[in-house]
Order: sequence, then structure tokens, then C-alpha cells
Amino acid sequence: MKKMRVFIIMIVMILPAVIHAGCAKSGTGKAADMGVNDPAVSEGSVSEMVEISEDEAVRAEAVSDDDVSLPESNGDEVPQERERRKLSREERARIQDEKQINIYEKTIEIDGLERDADILFIADMHISLCDDRDMDVYDKAVYRYGNMLDANGRPAYQTFHEFVDYANTEDPDLFILGGDILDSAMMASVNFLEQELSTLDVPYMYMLGNHDFEYGNEYFSKKAYEEYRPRVVEVSGSENGAHLFDVAGIHIFAADDANSQFTPEELEEFKKVYSDGKPVLFIGHVPFEPEMGDTSLYDKSVELFGTDSNGNSRALIGEHSVVPNETTKEMRDLILADDSPVFCVLSGHIHYPHEDQLAPDVTQIVAGAAYRSRGVLLHLRRPEE
Repeated sequence: MKKMRVFIIMIVMILPAVIHAGCAKSGTGKAADMGVNDPAVSEGSVSEMVEISEDEAVRAEAVSDDDVSLPESNGDEVPQERERRKLSREERARIQDEKQINIYEKTIEIDGLERDADILFIADMHISLCDDRDMDVYDKAVYRYGNMLDANGRPAYQTFHEFVDYANTEDPDLFILGGDILDSAMMASVNFLEQELSTLDVPYMYMLGNHDFEYGNEYFSKKAYEEYRPRVVEVSGSENGAHLFDVAGIHIFAADDANSQFTPEELEEFKKVYSDGKPVLFIGHVPFEPEMGDTSLYDKSVELFGTDSNGNSRALIGEHSVVPNETTKEMRDLILADDSPVFCVLSGHIHYPHEDQLAPDVTQIVAGAAYRSRGVLLHLRRPEE
């Protein structure tokens, strides 16, 4: 096993690089993907950059762990009949406490569900490991590493290891990595992620956020797509940005972030699963702007990340936020339609846990930052007769 130097915060650590990019994955730790052609991304396909600056990301993390707007976790309502269930409620709580991770549990009843299922979701881990292969972004990597610590000072890569270990213990039907798992497409970070995912005993889905293939100042640029995105696509498994996993008679569909928009290729794949009558769990990295009920997420996004030149939120998708282009608007309208099969949207991005209603039958759950040890565990259940 080769040892490579990883430079972090004024010290030199030793990190095992046990696999190389492109190495085949084995066992059940396997990405779920659509397996279709690579989309053509032109340099002019992104009209306005909405990158969150380093200082704004730090400001977002000034939010106290107690300053959240999620309702009380309803995990206690989970029945213990699922065949794959290994843990009691008490055991789950004890293990979460030992690993110092905070899991918000939500039970959703779904008509047409073939059996009970559990989905583990995290977003915004921001792993920032850099070695001599990427020394041109070393200074930024050091800065970001030092700001991506949990309340106990634990670095992101160690917290990610705890989530992987928890997934193997919890044994969910799917472990979803909801974007920004990597803070940048540095090879040390990519290799670490590959190594950790190779130890998973459960299926995983890795969708890309706005940071996963960022590199220095290359942010949704042509160079970022051509040179750095391929590094992480080797792990995510999806060339066109669409991901699909079917379980218990439902579709779980995810779409990579395209600078707070969706691509025509993702929309085309979404339409294929949208029209077959099965319930859909939708995952997008950037939350939608709530349009009914509790709309406090909008105010919080402005507080944390400010507004653009038009006074719109820079951290959500909506008419008063990052205005959706034609493709993204069609995707959103399908999700929120009266006859939509989508029952829940999972997202991250703003590092602030929240739950709201996008439509009467569509719940949106925004995960807190995973590097702050936050995650979501969905218990999908058949309605009681």
C-alpha cells in the first residue's frame, strides 16, 4: 500500500492511497447510475456564476447546531418489522452518539410501496485533501480544510469515515451522497473517497454539487468540465449527470448540479421515470425556494449568503432566488404538478437543516452540512390499514 503526503493545516499527515482513479469498485459498494452518454457542455451554457465564496461558506457555519428549523425527528414512529433492520431505536441512538453524528429521522408513508425501505442521505461534506499532484491549489485547500471541521474540531474526512461506518451498521437500502462531498477535485480527495466507498456494504448514489469538480478558480467552466469533472465521474458513475436507483417499487432519481440549474439530459432522463406511475424521491443539490407554508428557508438563505445584484437569494432555485432557466423551470414544474409522482425532495447546499412543503404532497428536506456531522435518515413506510 503506497503512502502519499497530504498537506493540511501547517502539518504533514500520512494518508493511505490504496487505489487509483479509475479503479473498479467491488462488492455492494457500487454507484447507481443511468449509464448513458456524456452531455455536451459548452463554455457558454452557464450564463451567470453563483459561486458561494469562502467567507460566505464560513459565515454559514456560524449557525449554531441548535439554530435549525427542522421539526422534531419522528424516527420513534418507525415500526421494527423490516427484514433488513438490524438496530433498535435505542441502539441507533447509541451508535449515533458514539460516532458523534446527528441524524434527523423522518418517516413518510407512501401508497404503492412494495415494502418498507430506509434511505440515508448526506450532503456538503467538503473533504479537502491535497498532495503534491495538486500543489497549485494547496493554499486554498489548507484554508478550506481548516474551516470544514465539526463542533469538536474533527476534520471532514474523518467525519465521512464515521458516516460510512454508520451506513454499514444501519444497513439502509441506499446511501445517497447529495453533492459537495468533495470540496474540490483534488486527486488526494478523490482517492480517499474511492477508498472509503469501496468499504461500503450497501449501495450508494453519488451526485455532484457545485464544489465536487471545482478546482481553484475553475468553477463550472469549460476547463472544469473537461479536465476536473472526469476525475469525480469515475466515482459518481454518471456521465450525463442523471442517477437512478429503484427500490421497493419507487424510483430514486438524482440530478447533478449545473450551477443551480438542471441540464436537458437530466430532464430527459427524469421524464422517463416520471411517467410510469411509480412514486419518485427526487434529489437535487440546491434547494427549491419554498412557495407555500413555512418560507423561512428563503430568509435564512439571504441571511447566510446574501443577495445578487437583483436582490434575489443566491443559494436557492426560484423566482426570487437563482431564476430557473427553461429546462430547470420545466423540471421544477413537473415536480410540483398536482399529479406529480414526486413525494419528497432531498437537498443540501446551504449548510442549514430545514423542512418545508413545496406543494401539498411534496415535502422538501434540506440536510445540514455533513462535515458538521449532520445527516438524514428517511423511513419509507406503507400506510397502515
